[in-house]
Amino acid sequence: MKKVLMLFLVMFYVLSYMVNSDIVSAKSPTKVKQEIKWDWPVEGVLTDHFGTREGTHFGVDIAAGKGKEIRVVEKGMITKSYYSDSYGNVIFVKHPNGVETVYAHMSERLSEAGEKVEKGSIIGLIGNTGESRGDHLHFEVHLEEWNIHKTNAVDPLSFLTDEQKAANVNAPHLEKNEEVSITITEGDTLWSISQKYNVSVNELMRLNNLDSNLIIAGQNLSISKEKT
Repeated sequence: MKKVLMLFLVMFYVLSYMVNSDIVSAKSPTKVKQEIKWDWPVEGVLTDHFGTREGTHFGVDIAAGKGKEIRVVEKGMITKSYYSDSYGNVIFVKHPNGVETVYAHMSERLSEAGEKVEKGSIIGLIGNTGESRGDHLHFEVHLEEWNIHKTNAVDPLSFLTDEQKAANVNAPHLEKNEEVSITITEGDTLWSISQKYNVSVNELMRLNNLDSNLIIAGQNLSISKEKT
């Protein structure tokens, strides 16, 4: 009986130690986020956020001029480099901490699967390939390996420095009841216009009788901010 009791006590202490140690505890997403702060993969303007499009947008969009260099945010191994109907030219990079980053819609891929890359390595050029409207980088962050359902996707802005968050500080601002007309240029999106003029996408669509968020270069849009 004493032996059984002693065995039980030993098992109890061993289990208690394991539960309270790093032996069985994986690194939590919160800890990963706190430890990471990356430079932006490209200098540009943030035009769409994580979680938009009724929750189906699993990254951020950064508009920049065609051919601008895209840099990997952290050292790692390129796991995939190919052309996709949706992503266009896309590269996936697995990092030592288990995080995987995705760089999509590139005009050209400059690295191939299996290559080791360092932080800041140029892996591609800004473009408008795949399901894309205008030159930009679609950037995703996955806490673990990317999967088709994107269940590991998290907001990239949690990992990026704040340096570019003030990009639109000097953008035009409409006073209440003021109305202007603009001409769409290549690379514009309703989201980027809404951010620039501080109006909602829904309001832009209502004012211009738009049935979808598709806009075309050369098209004229009315923009106003009604008095509240």
